[in-house]
Amino acid sequence: MPIKRDTLRENVRNAFYKAGLSTNGRGAHGFRHLYARNRFKHLLKERQIGSEGYDMLQRIIENKDIGRAANYGVHQAKHDLFRQVEEVVNLIHAEMGHGAGRWDLAKVYLRGES
Repeated sequence: MPIKRDTLRENVRNAFYKAGLSTNGRGAHGFRHLYARNRFKHLLKERQIGSEGYDMLQRIIENKDIGRAANYGVHQAKHDLFRQVEEVVNLIHAEMGHGAGRWDLAKVYLRGES
């Protein structure tokens, strides 16, 4: 029996809904977003930089949104935190088959995550 693209997408969306998960309208691709968010949360917790790591990521995303370097305005005292967040994001991207330094993808996968 042929599987229609729209039927498959709708079934995936329904499964997300029943599981109480948000796909943000991305259908099957939502699994990648969900993985990235959950992995990010896990790795920050593992490194004991939870809320500080989220705050740093939001700062990085804001910098990139207005065309600045990711580390623009990051004081020396927070440089280690910046590097840890950068390592976490790069690890997630490597696991998903993306290259390092892809803040554009982090903006898509992790924006507003907390």
